[in-house]
Amino acid sequence: MKPSLNQRYAHAEGHTVVKYTVDGSAIITAGSDSLIRVFKTAKDERDAAATTIDKHSEAIQSIAVHRTSFATAGDDGIVCVFGNSTLDFEKMLVRSISAVRMISYSPTGSKIAVASDEETIRMFNVNDISIVIPIKGHKKFVKCVEFDPKGDFLISSACDGEVRVWDLDSPEGGVSCIATLPSIAPSTDQDSNIRATVSWRPNGAAFAVPGKNKDVQLIGRGTWQPIAVLRDGHDENITTLDWSPNGNYLATATTSGQVCIWDVSEKEIVAKYQNAIEVSGLSWHPTGNVLAFTDRYGQMTTWEDVVPMQEKTLPHPALAHATISHEEVDELFGERREPNGGRRQRGIDDMDRDDGEDNMSDLDDFVIDDDGDEMGASRQHRPTYGANANTSVIQQLLSAPQQPFQSGSTPYKHTNDRGEPLEGERRYLAFNMVGVVYTIFQGTHSVINVEFHDKSQNRNFHFQDYFNYSMAALGKKGAVFAVEASESVQRENDEGEDQLGRNPSRIYYRALGGIADNAEWSMRLPDGEEVIALAVNDVSVIVATSANYIRIFTLSGLQVHIFNLSNMVAIAAAADLALLVYHGGIGVKGEPKLECLIYNTDKMETIQRSVMVTSPGATIQWIGFSETSLPASYDSNGILSVLFKQRRPDQATWVPVFDGSKVAQERGLDEHYWPVGLLRDQIMCLVLKGKTNQYPAFPRPVISNIILQMPFLHMDTETTKLEESYVRTNIMSTHERDEATATSQEDEFHRILSNADIEMDKTLLRLIQFACKAEKSQRAIDIAKSLHLSRSLDAAVKIASHHRMPALAERFNQIKETKFMSSINDDLTSSFESQSLNQGPRIFSSSNSSLSSQLAFQEPTPSLFSPSVRNIKLAQRKRDQLLSQDTDSDMDNIPGSPARKKTRELQASPIPSRTLL
Repeated sequence: MKPSLNQRYAHAEGHTVVKYTVDGSAIITAGSDSLIRVFKTAKDERDAAATTIDKHSEAIQSIAVHRTSFATAGDDGIVCVFGNSTLDFEKMLVRSISAVRMISYSPTGSKIAVASDEETIRMFNVNDISIVIPIKGHKKFVKCVEFDPKGDFLISSACDGEVRVWDLDSPEGGVSCIATLPSIAPSTDQDSNIRATVSWRPNGAAFAVPGKNKDVQLIGRGTWQPIAVLRDGHDENITTLDWSPNGNYLATATTSGQVCIWDVSEKEIVAKYQNAIEVSGLSWHPTGNVLAFTDRYGQMTTWEDVVPMQEKTLPHPALAHATISHEEVDELFGERREPNGGRRQRGIDDMDRDDGEDNMSDLDDFVIDDDGDEMGASRQHRPTYGANANTSVIQQLLSAPQQPFQSGSTPYKHTNDRGEPLEGERRYLAFNMVGVVYTIFQGTHSVINVEFHDKSQNRNFHFQDYFNYSMAALGKKGAVFAVEASESVQRENDEGEDQLGRNPSRIYYRALGGIADNAEWSMRLPDGEEVIALAVNDVSVIVATSANYIRIFTLSGLQVHIFNLSNMVAIAAAADLALLVYHGGIGVKGEPKLECLIYNTDKMETIQRSVMVTSPGATIQWIGFSETSLPASYDSNGILSVLFKQRRPDQATWVPVFDGSKVAQERGLDEHYWPVGLLRDQIMCLVLKGKTNQYPAFPRPVISNIILQMPFLHMDTETTKLEESYVRTNIMSTHERDEATATSQEDEFHRILSNADIEMDKTLLRLIQFACKAEKSQRAIDIAKSLHLSRSLDAAVKIASHHRMPALAERFNQIKETKFMSSINDDLTSSFESQSLNQGPRIFSSSNSSLSSQLAFQEPTPSLFSPSVRNIKLAQRKRDQLLSQDTDSDMDNIPGSPARKKTRELQASPIPSRTLL
């Protein structure tokens, strides 16, 4: 009988996976193109276009489904959760630095097990992602995981062919390995198309695993030994397999494209189909006689009437669940089980009984007390965890997902099965507004290249790196490099025998002026202490280590300070400041909490402590300082935030100033942004096209600039755009005033800061005009209170009079008299000058200028920043003009502004309006 097939292309060529939703109403596919597609299965909708979901940046390897949601995971290390009914993105559950190969929902849907390119399995609580239990035991990368139907056990397979069974509720507490089946499956590397799929029979009586002889091994529950083998049916190695809903049939697929349907009780093939290319995904319809499979062409096929029920009088694959006893299993497979002494093992009968018992395991029942005790066991045999518990479950639960990182660095793109880069591979170690540092792996050593955007200030250089430095930071005065400790083969002096030694973690600094006059130095860390993160500013090298030390060196290598700070994540530095980000414990809802410390590395003074804030479910991808030394962070959801009022004690708050996802959506482009730096009103970034480009590639891409825009509501209206412009400009201007005050540079930057007052007043007067036209007097009064200049209030009075609102004009005059009482005869006095007459808030001072960057007050132009000398020179020239030259004020261009005599006190032209590039 010819198979009834319905085929359609779903994805680009490559590994493609498939799953039916639990109710069978849709088929979910995902592929190497990083896309998810959802196809309806109803007859009147099956030919309609699929719904496409674009949330991953690299190939997707696995799909897991549950009653209300489904999850996807792939090479980008991300596990995303979506709603079944709406297909809306709900949360990012995991962000791993390694590729995720397989995920599995627990029966209750409360947990997801994750297998990635490492030896440790991680089990996450879906409702609280801060609760993570690592499961260790495999010696090679884990390829597959699956919960048993009741959630008592977890099975896993690894690249070495080993299969393990884990008791999730062991009497000893925590998770324990209760069975190991070494080399039962074929050995593969992590990128192999052979998935080493392990799958539970729906009734939990056994699980299936592909054998080494192109067969399928069925492993019995309780004994954890092979109880049957499905053999003599496959021509090549098995790529994946899947049980029918009632467990009567098993579908298998091979590297040659062969799909076989096994009648498990008879151990024979009842249907077979030869596909044109390797099949990479299988999924049974939950209620129908249909099998869906995907292949490496990216094609999705539904095979209807897959079990030939009429032809061979076979039972339906989904209508009746297989409910059998231990004895029936023994009889079925022709094997005899030894008596169990009258004590029934936790096994098949347990799996088939539905008594309404709450089957959630440890993660669902923990309440973490203030003193660290764990309470609330739902099963009688579970011990009460306390201070004397053998397993430190609390430490497992408080594992934080945010891993240490270096801003501006990228991983190697191609590595071998040991995680080592291939010869000739390169990666960025640092990428910022000064230049880039990248390394080229040469096998026995690497070559470090340092290239600058402004080659008139520094010459590019490179050197042979025999330590294979893995971290770097580039500043205006020098570059610092570091590497973790590593094992090495060392020769014993006396016997001449090779001994296993250890290379210590190392720091190396090189000044940008060259290597003369002791302009370079290096330090070795003690055994057991390794560099975690590092940064360099104008006065110091700052290093965080695994010993919970922050070590501070001068640029000449003098050790000047050390203090304790644990759980470091990242460091950024500028001028004489350092931004240190670290784990600060667990938040109110159990989420991991990141905190930051602003530290003056010249005065050894803490300036600010603050909680780091990211958008929900996001991790921090970049931290740094703007060209005016404003701390900033960028998270994985594309939100850029700055630390407002960083120098004012206990006043700092993180303020969002840019939403990358929204900008890309408004521009109608499939792109995301990789931060490089921050100017006064724009983010400097690399534009990465498509979701698969997570990191910048080689050759070095050109830096782009995009205008900042705070996430205000109703940005499609003119008034909101003006409100956003004013608030953002006020935040930046307030910061620049604080920096000028802190570094005693008020006079030097007076004209630039006064110019910002003019620009903000122009915006506010336009808002007053809109308020008057709408007859919103109170709004106009609120706006007028923010005006900086006396002459601006005169303009507001004229606007009110023009709109025949005398009461409002009189209110404006009262505001002027109150606000500028001390300088009523000087209608050109700015708020910056008036503030200096009073005792302002305390400002932490610095002895190093934080506003001296060439690009601190640069005009935005279409070619604002590129690796060319000309643009840097233009930036410096413009800054000098703003600091030294007088030009005509254009305050009189404001509609309704009274004519004024031009004076020399404030004769700076306002900064032109910004446009999105």
